[in-house]
Amino acid sequence: MVPYGDDADLKVQLTGLLSDMHDTADLRNCGITDFSLKDEASGRFWSDYDK
Repeated sequence: MVPYGDDADLKVQLTGLLSDMHDTADLRNCGITDFSLKDEASGRFWSDYDK
């Protein structure tokens, strides 16, 4: 669960989460080639390539 205040805050939280994931993978000499997240309640979808 990711706590957030509004949609702009949610985008900031997800961007930070993805950045942390990439940093952790890099520290382990790995990479993330695909990432997506879906909110089952609302149907909203995010991916690594969303801008």
